Amino acid sequence: MIKNGSNAGWLVDTLLDFRVVILDEHFFKGLRDKLHASFQSGASVILHEMGRGYGEILGLEMKEMYGKPSLSLILKFMDLGKKHGWGEFHISLLPSALSDLTKSVTIELKNSFFATSAARLNRQNAT
Repeated sequence: MIKNGSNAGWLVDTLLDFRVVILDEHFFKGLRDKLHASFQSGASVILHEMGRGYGEILGLEMKEMYGKPSLSLILKFMDLGKKHGWGEFHISLLPSALSDLTKSVTIELKNSFFATSAARLNRQNAT
């Protein structure tokens, strides 16, 4: 969830209390197109690594703030991801994986803002 921050005009998320920015799909498409124009196929790698790096940083911050992962914390994170527009996280065997962290877990992201907005805007521009 997003709330008003202590500084006027700032928005923050309610899980980590970090400042957030809201991007629309036209902004993202412009960013993506500019990266592709400058770096061609390297743009996909740049965007992938940005997302991966963000995920790693967010995971470390959550670990520092909340300690050992719990089912309720992971469910909050999944809800936050959906509300922030990242997409819907689906994690296989989540409860059993938490009890035995050596198990392999599959994480799927459906209805991702980044993937669906790019595809939708590309279809609009093609017509």
